[in-house]
Amino acid sequence: MDARNVDVRFYLRKRYFVAASVFISWMFLHLMRVNLSISIVDMTSQKRVIVGNQTLVRMPEYQWSTKEKGIILSAFSWGYMFAPLGALVANKFGGAMSYGLGITATGFLTILTPFLIEWNLKVYLIARILEGVFEGFSTAVSVEVLRLWSTPAERSRIVAGVNSGGVLGLMLGYPVCGTIAHYMNWRAVFYVTGGISLMWSIVWFCLVRNCPAEDKLMSSQERRFLIHVNQHHSREKVTYPWKKILKSKPLWAYLNDRFVCTWSLSFLKYCLPLYVKDIHDVNIKDIGLISGIPHFCGIVGTISGSVLADYLRNSGSLSVSNSMAQWSKYFLLLSTLNLWGGIVFYKYGSGKVEPWAVSTHHNTMAEAEQQGEKQITSHSKL
Repeated sequence: MDARNVDVRFYLRKRYFVAASVFISWMFLHLMRVNLSISIVDMTSQKRVIVGNQTLVRMPEYQWSTKEKGIILSAFSWGYMFAPLGALVANKFGGAMSYGLGITATGFLTILTPFLIEWNLKVYLIARILEGVFEGFSTAVSVEVLRLWSTPAERSRIVAGVNSGGVLGLMLGYPVCGTIAHYMNWRAVFYVTGGISLMWSIVWFCLVRNCPAEDKLMSSQERRFLIHVNQHHSREKVTYPWKKILKSKPLWAYLNDRFVCTWSLSFLKYCLPLYVKDIHDVNIKDIGLISGIPHFCGIVGTISGSVLADYLRNSGSLSVSNSMAQWSKYFLLLSTLNLWGGIVFYKYGSGKVEPWAVSTHHNTMAEAEQQGEKQITSHSKL
């Protein structure tokens, strides 16, 4: 039995609907992951207000230090480290149910963000860590959902497509959050992103089930087909040779590469908006647009790479061992590029402003800010 023998039109196949639902969920989860990266710029930046012929400077709502900003932005990652435990949650409640609970909990905590920040920063840090925990669980659980709702032959494309939903969430999240903060305020960013995620979780619970056997809305032909093709690839109890695993040099090389890549990606996620504001001093709307550009490139690379991998594997041109050998070269190249970039920056990089970077416009804006601060100080004394 294969996919061509299933008398179900392409757009009616439930497994593609489930994949699309995970894609959308993944997009919303990443939207809630980066909303703080944009909001914190609006919360901690001075704002120029034109009153008549004068330009006044409004002081930041929160005057957090660089260290405090770093702690706040990194809190999500502290919770995300518990992602592997999501497999235990999936075994207990089922993949689809656990995934929906992750979206719901994260959306609820996101809506509470403005209240928690104004109440107590330490309490908000705990809530942000919990957001990381729930999103981490969702990451692990999504693997179980897609395993049961896809065939081995198309799994690479489906998983890559779903992962690109996360990148799409990053690409759209920055400009969307920047636009909301520009026309409304930073609080609205959390209300909107958390609210739409909660509404989507209702759709998820109503239409997605843990496995094809529990779904009564899909066609009987497709249900039998998925159960048939996946029963030969069902999970078996495996005893892991942990001692050999921990002594594996290629494994540690891979983990090192993942550490470098994740570090670089985390910098783009959490620090790029602050960098654009501090160095280029553009408005919050443009900051969101600029910060989303790198992630657009990530979508193109993720989808094109997965399609090529499936084509080569199905045609017999690429075995798993050959794939690993070829990818090892790419990992080596990526590691070399990261190392090379660090060496070059260490030798030639500098935090000093170069003479060519100083413009008349920059000096004029600095003078306007100084005048605005003086005016605010004089008004406060009155």
